[in-house]
Amino acid sequence: MQAVSVRETTWGPGWFAVEVETSNLAVTILPNKGADICSIRYKRCGNLEVLWKSPWDPVMPGTLYAPDSATRWMNSYPGGWQVMLPNAGDEATYQGTFYGFHGEASLVPWHWSVEERSESRLTLRFTVALPHVPLRLERRVSLYAETPATVYLRQRVTNDGVETVPCEWGEHIAYGSPFLSEACTFDVPAAAIRTEFESNSRLPLGETAWPLSDEAGQDFRRVLGPESHVADFGILAYLSEGRYTLKNSELNVGVEVKWDLSVMPYVWLWQEFQGSRNHPFHGRSYAMGLEPCSADSHSGVAGSMGNGTAIHLEPHQTREFWLDFHLFSTAP
Repeated sequence: MQAVSVRETTWGPGWFAVEVETSNLAVTILPNKGADICSIRYKRCGNLEVLWKSPWDPVMPGTLYAPDSATRWMNSYPGGWQVMLPNAGDEATYQGTFYGFHGEASLVPWHWSVEERSESRLTLRFTVALPHVPLRLERRVSLYAETPATVYLRQRVTNDGVETVPCEWGEHIAYGSPFLSEACTFDVPAAAIRTEFESNSRLPLGETAWPLSDEAGQDFRRVLGPESHVADFGILAYLSEGRYTLKNSELNVGVEVKWDLSVMPYVWLWQEFQGSRNHPFHGRSYAMGLEPCSADSHSGVAGSMGNGTAIHLEPHQTREFWLDFHLFSTAP
């Protein structure tokens, strides 16, 4: 039986990291920066990295001047996979409380510990009490030696305050090369896509039936190359189940993500194919996000309160969420 190992290490610009490894996977997490999952490598395919890494050296939050919360978040964005809470999308102020861009959970340091460890299983536990809203989060990441290449994520959020707290909750998962390429296609069991932005985007504004093709008959589920200079953002809605797949036909590798649809009924589709020329991308980024989320708009928690999609946590109430991230071979 193959053991599951854990070790402390450094990542990127010298950030403290924790790496969990099995015979199938190597997963790297940043406890001091949002408990971000910054790397997932598939060892059965030559140590293939599947997550995107930003082309700039990110800085720890608060160490570089930023005129707004979106700039601050992007300055610290290493790529990879973040939890968005208590906000997803644009910054907002609601009843005197500031909700920053993509939320504060991914900007603060978390406590971490090894909760369970054996030859066949390892679970890391990450916890944080947020400073702006009275929410306490627990984030458990488990890997098993004897099971397929799967990351099991289990989360809990608790309102420690005496008033109801509205929030949004999402998983900001971004894929990059060498896994992401023109050989990739993705499938989300959605019935429509909602688009709010127009610049450098192929997607029509408003709500459109999904799947969608352009005027030339190009299926939007097929990933474009970096030379396409596209920057798409849309929100996939009316999902029949909490699931999506992303497959690379040349590498014969796929990702399947399954999650609790009752908590996150939408998937945010972000495609940055060297299409954004301003900060922070400057035409040098090739990435795609497929992000389960509770919100049906990028307008932040104020927008979710307006359209009825905000999550309301009553005093001392706890909500739970599960997500399974699975890598597999598509070779015959």
